[in-house]
Amino acid sequence: MAWAGAVVTALLASAAATDLRAATVKVLAQQRVEGLARLLDSLEASRYPAEATIELEIWVDGLPSTVGEAQRARRRETAALARARSSRWPFGPSRVVDSGEHRGVRGQWLACANPSVFHDEMARVLIVEDDVEVSPAWFEFLSRALEAPREPGLAGVSLQRQPYRLDAYASDMDHGRRQGSMMRLFDDEADEAYAFAHVGSWAFSPEPRVWLEFIHWFRGLDHTDPDTWSVASDGSPRRDAVESNLPFTESLPSRWYRAALASGKRKTTAGAADESSMWTAHFGAFMAARQLFVVHARLRGGAALAISYRSDGAHYSLEKADSRLFSEASLPADLFGAPTMPRLALSGERVQHLLTYVADADEATLRRRAMKRRAFERFSGGDRRLQSGDDDDLAIFYTLTNTVAESDVAGAVQGLGVGHD
Repeated sequence: MAWAGAVVTALLASAAATDLRAATVKVLAQQRVEGLARLLDSLEASRYPAEATIELEIWVDGLPSTVGEAQRARRRETAALARARSSRWPFGPSRVVDSGEHRGVRGQWLACANPSVFHDEMARVLIVEDDVEVSPAWFEFLSRALEAPREPGLAGVSLQRQPYRLDAYASDMDHGRRQGSMMRLFDDEADEAYAFAHVGSWAFSPEPRVWLEFIHWFRGLDHTDPDTWSVASDGSPRRDAVESNLPFTESLPSRWYRAALASGKRKTTAGAADESSMWTAHFGAFMAARQLFVVHARLRGGAALAISYRSDGAHYSLEKADSRLFSEASLPADLFGAPTMPRLALSGERVQHLLTYVADADEATLRRRAMKRRAFERFSGGDRRLQSGDDDDLAIFYTLTNTVAESDVAGAVQGLGVGHD
């Protein structure tokens, strides 16, 4: 056991020493000409190491057969802009993937990055939609986030700012508050990188092995079945509460997806949800079942490493930036100052759970472990402080046999199959 722990610790330290020198930016576009130009301008103005290779792929989605000529003209203009800008991309190879079919937002996300195919094998990618603008320091953040000391369980790195709690509305806690009002995730201002139990899809770099596992898991799902996308306010999958007869309150992202399914805007025909729009709710449930987290940054003054203009499309029609873009070329010196990156639940509570690596854990095993954890919390008054021989709140143990160490230690390093005992 001591040997196994030492091996994993050494490998984690080795992984933390990774020096990112190559990445592929995958831009998802369709008919936002101005938005695509703005995004590409920001990518070209970003700061990259002199020796880095940054590949660019612009994925131009097809249009539904029902759209009019004005939209088709804008789509042709977008494709022409993509080809022109791709031809003069200065930081590495580039290409345009001009789809002849309409994939939709979800289809584009799932098609553009597949870590199992030639050229994309476990490559580091950043996926970004064409109504987003990125900070000049985005590559530095991605590189340092991958280098930073952290626990296993990484699902990816997001450039999106997360200002609010996602477990509940303020009106859920205080009935005197305005309906739908949000609660802040942080009560203070600081420059800090942290791991959060939500994806943040405005410029997201998925962990390759996790993304590959998600793609395989996602295939064949009934995407309208709540068991595939619903997560409780405490961050556990809905199915755990149902099977263990525990009280269940749905988290905000799950509520939003539920509303989207019921909304006429998300339907192609009466009673059928539009399968081409949203994927993040399913990724949230996938993360919850495996106790995975995504690295985010909070910056003083409400700045963000990527901002969305929430342009007219499948989800928004605001044409207004959600935050202020962090415009400095370098990150704050203390952004990664913590000895170990803090992990936050949807409520903003710091997670201090006992972690156990589960080799090749299936869904049933993960559910049993989560049910056991939730039952313990229920009968212990929710006190999750771990008792140990020192003053630390967090103890991490690695259950790793020689066979697992030889066959799938990379899974432990990357956080695949992580669950709580």
